[in-house]
Amino acid sequence: MVRTERFIATERAEALGAALSGSEAAGAPDTLKNTYSAVVVAPERLCESRRGISRADRDARRAAWEATCRRTPHGQPARL
Repeated sequence: MVRTERFIATERAEALGAALSGSEAAGAPDTLKNTYSAVVVAPERLCESRRGISRADRDARRAAWEATCRRTPHGQPARL
């Protein structure tokens, strides 16, 4: 998203920092899983706030991708 100039690098870094701080404030341990979650959540929140994508739309898209990933054999491309 930075390369296509949808967001500038500092916006993405700030969003990631906020997601990590929020996770820490909620008492989540400093683990790779929680860091990965913050990496995923940060651009989602940017999309919601800057691109007019609603939380419901984001949740629907995430559910579609999760379902696709569950049914896609390992090593094969996931397609919606």
